[in-house]
Amino acid sequence: MIILPKWVKPAGYGALHIIQFVTACIVTFAIHEQAQYAPPKICILFITNYHLEDSQYIFEAKSGACGGIIGIGSLGMALAVILFGISMAYHTRQKLRAPRVILMLASIATMFAFVSLVGASLASAGLRQTCSQFESVSGYSCEDVFEAGFFYDGKVNHTFVQSLATIAAACGAAWVMFLSWVVYAGLEWYNHKHEAERWW
Repeated sequence: MIILPKWVKPAGYGALHIIQFVTACIVTFAIHEQAQYAPPKICILFITNYHLEDSQYIFEAKSGACGGIIGIGSLGMALAVILFGISMAYHTRQKLRAPRVILMLASIATMFAFVSLVGASLASAGLRQTCSQFESVSGYSCEDVFEAGFFYDGKVNHTFVQSLATIAAACGAAWVMFLSWVVYAGLEWYNHKHEAERWW
């Protein structure tokens, strides 16, 4: 049987919670700053009806996906900080956790894993639909359309240039966030099973 140093467990949990926090930050701020534009915060995920009108390409943007993803990312940031504190409090002191505490953490992690899956799916599907609209109608690449910028309320001389790469990074971070919560949920369910089998 391999006995690991006492610092390995708290370091592992700490690293996992840091990954959860960092990926949630990337998702939240990247979507907030780059997947929305203009004062009304127009969401450019899931755009529809992209077409040429009076020599200008216009589209309909009615999706609330950006707000939902930002909310999920913000919740992920808060949960990661709280769970980091709980994990460090228990693991650095080498204290045994009651099975009900582990069950609560496992349940929270499982529920948020499902929530983060929704967020990652929304981000990826939304960007995919937007790029599909741009490329199929204009004939330009999605990156070219983003670099050309977007206008609002008919003000074609005032464009908002958004970063496609940043939005794509947010999509990738959303999937890493989801996987980190799956791993954490799996660890806590394993811990709960292990603690429930104790006879002392």
